[in-house]
Amino acid sequence: MSNLQAINYQAWDADAFKEPNTMKEKLRFVASCGLLAPSVHNTQPWKFDISQSQLTVTVQHQLQLPIADKSGQGLFLSIGCCLFNMEVAANRLGFQLCYTIDSNKPVKVVVGLIKKKTKPFFSNDLFETIFKRWSDKGLYLSKPVPTHLLTEIQSFSKHFRGISTTLVDDKKLKTEVTELYLEAASRVSLNKKFGTEISHWVRANTTKKFDGMPGFVNGLPLLLSLVSPYVLKLSQKPLKIQAQADYQKLKSSPVVGFLSSTDQSVASWIETGRAYELLHLFVTVNGLSCAPMAAIVEDDQTSQKLLALTKKNNRFIPHIFFRLGYSNNQEVHTPRRPLEYCLS
Repeated sequence: MSNLQAINYQAWDADAFKEPNTMKEKLRFVASCGLLAPSVHNTQPWKFDISQSQLTVTVQHQLQLPIADKSGQGLFLSIGCCLFNMEVAANRLGFQLCYTIDSNKPVKVVVGLIKKKTKPFFSNDLFETIFKRWSDKGLYLSKPVPTHLLTEIQSFSKHFRGISTTLVDDKKLKTEVTELYLEAASRVSLNKKFGTEISHWVRANTTKKFDGMPGFVNGLPLLLSLVSPYVLKLSQKPLKIQAQADYQKLKSSPVVGFLSSTDQSVASWIETGRAYELLHLFVTVNGLSCAPMAAIVEDDQTSQKLLALTKKNNRFIPHIFFRLGYSNNQEVHTPRRPLEYCLS
């Protein structure tokens, strides 16, 4: 399990965060919260350049996964999650975060802080939750999610330009969506290149590396976590087993959902990432678990079928699919690069 004393997990230690004084210290504080955001296979595709007055987030395009994330949307969803964490941290310091996106490659997000003039659309208690948020990839309880929480989650979309939230808690419809996910995941499991690609990001439970996914994230004991990267390169069987496991996890989840927009653009993907991180922090505050599951939206066929099943206008494009519910699973975190490793 993750250990906050190990250097590759120390970024999660909230007690190590000191109250910043100068603007540069405040920007470092904000960036340190940003790097705790989720990312595709925990690739952490960001670098920070911090001056006396602004922070520039540079997208690390070389960390895009050409098989798992061929469109690049996962790369920019990750940046959006990072950006929202920074917004929450800025609010904690009494600032609003303003930013502009430079879409020329390498894509950069230039961030500044201005004194807070209006009340944020998110609650102040999200800050502490940054250090508790994790992607719970285990089975969930059958306990239903209260309607008032689902209604509030649905309302988040109004704060993000062009983003729509779809939640499914109807049992019959959720079963159909779950079967659709299995179709997509089964297709992925036949792609040997996917297994090879993911093997580079699977880690042993005792890893000293600062990125990637330790086996315990998926419930693997130490021995299996040690051999899994090699098995993934040699056989597609682990992917087939994982597809069935994910199918069972979806069946256990009382709610599934997805975020969508009407275009495929860097700005739209980043906006979706911001919306997802708000959702994930919000459900964590309220004692729920959440985990993204990419296969169904990365597959063009199932992505379109998902819209049809949920009676969503086909001008929308699903960007991130997730499940949520209550869980008794133990909180675990993935490694993180310290801020000093992320500076340009």
